[in-house]
Amino acid sequence: MKALKKGGLGKSTSRNFGPEHKDLEGKNLNKMITDYLVAMKVKQDGRTDKQKMSDKNLINAKKKVIEDIKRYNDSVRATPEHQDLQRRIKRNEANYQAAKAQNSVTLRNKGSKTIYVGTSGSANKGTEIRAGGTASWNCDQDAYIMIETIKGSTYSYRSSKTKVYTANSGCGNTVNVR
Repeated sequence: MKALKKGGLGKSTSRNFGPEHKDLEGKNLNKMITDYLVAMKVKQDGRTDKQKMSDKNLINAKKKVIEDIKRYNDSVRATPEHQDLQRRIKRNEANYQAAKAQNSVTLRNKGSKTIYVGTSGSANKGTEIRAGGTASWNCDQDAYIMIETIKGSTYSYRSSKTKVYTANSGCGNTVNVR
């Protein structure tokens, strides 16, 4: 605080961090750190079998904790409440998949090249279907093969006159393309 009062703000004054700092400045820090690390390595390598056994005890304790957690989780999974919850989750997933199947059709690319499918009048790339792959398509929309108008551009596509799916004609089914 005295240095600030004497020198003022922003003016350089000699800093005094105490005798320990002054003593530390006079030592070779790299050598000090290296010597410390070498000494710790020797100390670690020189541990007795009993000390090393304590490491095994830690490992065994960790295994026991993991076993206890597994035992607890298994006991929770065995309760009627948990089993009922799992049954409801499966039923909800089945209902979701059934509703989704009613609203979509799977388009399968039987050709040897990747195709893009989109709606009539669309100017974007559409849905990509790799050779031999499938894609989900909204059941209530017609699907057309998309044609690239400018090579290498994402937004340079237009729909062709090749209709590969007619709206509401195959909901929940798989339709082969090409």
